[in-house]
Amino acid sequence: MSKRNVTGLMTVLFLIAAAATAGSFGLLSRIGLPLVHSIVSGAAMLVAELLAFRFVWERVGAGAKEKQLVPAYLVQGTLIVLYGAAVLVITFVFGFAFRLSWPVYAGVQAGMLVLLAAGVKASGRYVRFVAKHETELRQRSVFMKQMKSSLHTIRELLALDGSGREKELLHSLVEQLAERLSAGDPVSRPSVSQLEDSLLWQMRELENCVRLLREENGHAGHLEMARQLAQDVLTDLETRRRKLRSEASRGESIG
Repeated sequence: MSKRNVTGLMTVLFLIAAAATAGSFGLLSRIGLPLVHSIVSGAAMLVAELLAFRFVWERVGAGAKEKQLVPAYLVQGTLIVLYGAAVLVITFVFGFAFRLSWPVYAGVQAGMLVLLAAGVKASGRYVRFVAKHETELRQRSVFMKQMKSSLHTIRELLALDGSGREKELLHSLVEQLAERLSAGDPVSRPSVSQLEDSLLWQMRELENCVRLLREENGHAGHLEMARQLAQDVLTDLETRRRKLRSEASRGESIG
């Protein structure tokens, strides 16, 4: 469904809900709720409905990245629902039961609206914090994704090239690379950024060597270069693992 159709549907639903709300609070004024109290409560409920429909509309029209933040946005949704429930409670308790004067009653409803605004503002800050964290996490996961992408290409090229005794060591090294990458920390750290740049360069060179190895029918020079690059990548991955573990240990000791 297009965003335009979603907007039209949400508008129709809101108008129906608004009409039902106006009718309901009009009925309450006829069975004992003072007219001013009914108007104040109806307006407060319309605010809750407007916020609720806007919240749903924004979530439906959100992009793929923003949809990953749904758990964070649920805080806002919960606050809106609680506000709507509070409006009803105030209506029946302070309007019907205690029959507060309309200025006091309006002040209570206004106070609830102020609390809602403060809660929505705080939850908005929380959503922005989560979004920033998710963005940083995606950026710090790029290294491992690129490494695994190159590894996938290398394994496909080796599978197409077939196997032979002279390539057994290279196949073995590539499988060790796969195991090392699967067990490696997927999140980068500034302390290993230069090492990771070097690893990405070596991985691309290894990919090129394996491609040339297939195109030139197992040229001995390319085979030896591929073996050396695979071994270097394994060594540097182990260095990266030790550095990250050491950094994590220092963090735990400080904590």
